[in-house]
Amino acid sequence: VDMDKQARILQYFPITSKKLYTYIQVSRSQHNMRACLSMSTTCKVVCVASPPPRPRPPPRHRRDGGGGGDGGGGGGNDASSRPRSSLSLSSSRRKARTNPRIPIISEGGQPMQPESLMMTFGYKTSLSEGAIKCPLFQTSTFVFESAQKGKEHFELAYGLREPKDGEEQGLIYVSARLSQSTHTVLYVRHKRGSTVNTQPSHINKQSRLNNPDMEILEGLESAQKGKEHFELAYGLREPKDGEEQGLIYSRLNNPDMEILEDRLAVWDNAEACVSFASGLAGITTTILAYTKPGDCIIYTEPLYGGTHHFLEHELKKWDVHAIAIPAGVRLTSKHEKRVREQMDGRALALALVETPANPTNRLVDLADISNMIAHLTADQDPKRRVPLCVDNTFLGPLFMHPLEHGADIVLYSATKFIGGHSDVVAGAALGDADVLMPIRTLRTFLGNMLSPMDGWLLMRSLETLKMRMSISQQNARVVAQWLKDHPAVTHVHYLDLIPANHPMRDVYDRQCLGSGSLIAFEVRGGESGAFACMDRMQLIKTAVSLGGTESLVEHPASMTHAGMSAEDKARLGVTSGLIRFSVGVECVDDILADLSNALAHL
Repeated sequence: VDMDKQARILQYFPITSKKLYTYIQVSRSQHNMRACLSMSTTCKVVCVASPPPRPRPPPRHRRDGGGGGDGGGGGGNDASSRPRSSLSLSSSRRKARTNPRIPIISEGGQPMQPESLMMTFGYKTSLSEGAIKCPLFQTSTFVFESAQKGKEHFELAYGLREPKDGEEQGLIYVSARLSQSTHTVLYVRHKRGSTVNTQPSHINKQSRLNNPDMEILEGLESAQKGKEHFELAYGLREPKDGEEQGLIYSRLNNPDMEILEDRLAVWDNAEACVSFASGLAGITTTILAYTKPGDCIIYTEPLYGGTHHFLEHELKKWDVHAIAIPAGVRLTSKHEKRVREQMDGRALALALVETPANPTNRLVDLADISNMIAHLTADQDPKRRVPLCVDNTFLGPLFMHPLEHGADIVLYSATKFIGGHSDVVAGAALGDADVLMPIRTLRTFLGNMLSPMDGWLLMRSLETLKMRMSISQQNARVVAQWLKDHPAVTHVHYLDLIPANHPMRDVYDRQCLGSGSLIAFEVRGGESGAFACMDRMQLIKTAVSLGGTESLVEHPASMTHAGMSAEDKARLGVTSGLIRFSVGVECVDDILADLSNALAHL
């Protein structure tokens, strides 16, 4: 746009402290501004309908990732052939999952799906100077509107009083003190359901027109909001009074962190979410929030090496006893009896499950674990909550929803599929708000919350979560079948290849919505054979992460699970020839060609 050099397009990088979106800078001439607005190819008003929230429909069946059945073994990939079986859960653990905050498209219409909500959910463009994407709130401290507001905030933070009707900590209100030379931004939040003052009285009525740095390309919530916006912009009316509540410090909360948590909760249909600086931070904080000296916890094995070390070594320093139960088998009364003997009178504090298990892809029936918890805690104080925590990192929020199968808390290493680009380290815990409150409180004092920058990066990643995970799964199904038929491969651990007569096949059909993109396969020659195969790969890289767009392999026995004893590795199937393969989104023919070359010499 070049109107006598009175208007120009500017784009700022998102890491700066200025506006984080493309906007149009115009002169103070209203004539030129109107002329610019008339250019339909340049200026557009974005309208987002916000009808009353409605409960979501029953959970959808398996997501096949866009025709990912090519080469998939084991059959049964059609969602219609996989009805959900009812779980034998106690009524306290089996309940419908609804999130009344999910908007619908039209009156009586279908609630929006997670992949659509990742663009706008939890964020109001009108509260952030019209930025179409959520800005990065790179600040540690937030200004109180008054001393009284500061007092009220801490009364809620320390539980000194109950919140008033409609008073909560959630949405973000961004206003600006503007002058001709400087921009000082004041970030405050408003209570849900209140009238939002989009033009605070301390802003000059004409500031949007008189300041050359102000944008006129804004995402407007509705046509009516657009009208109200320009009424204020032209000084046609005074702003309404709006109740505001201040943010104070990003160790407690931050706009980017809170909006991310809102969006993460959508995928699992959870009531709330708590984000962390890493996946392990989320796991350890959850455990510490629910245990005390003298307690015990139960966990399934194998599981991530870092979690295993914390359970078997660090927790002992606090006199917390960890009891392992096997993954990949149906639990019986014999398993329960053995666990009770090892409890030795200790109180059960929580159960931690990783399914599919890292690195072998062994499954755990959450109904079995839920029933075991009920039996083991029958004589404990009924007021003490004993949560079932599920690490859902391997299948991610697209291919399994543990809350629908009796879990109380879902844990993620958001570094993996949620982040998806290998450029952020993060974690999350999801569940009901009251279940997460001890975890959220402990996070405040441990200081292991997510940073604003990482929250902003994860919001970017959530917009492509379904596409990335679907393509990776589609590739993995082809790769798994190819590996199964290769003479140098002795065994392939992949969910779609579970035999129909295996006891875990029913668990897979009932509990999972997809097979994911993690494959574990064993090659001939033990460690030397595995290393030779990995070192010959060119497209596929050797690294210990997973869930990114790139394909990665690692050797669990000598890398992620090196801290386990040789006996435990043999018992749990972490053999010297085992390779864990995270299949990426590359062309599947290129992946197969790389594997073929790597395996050719074994």
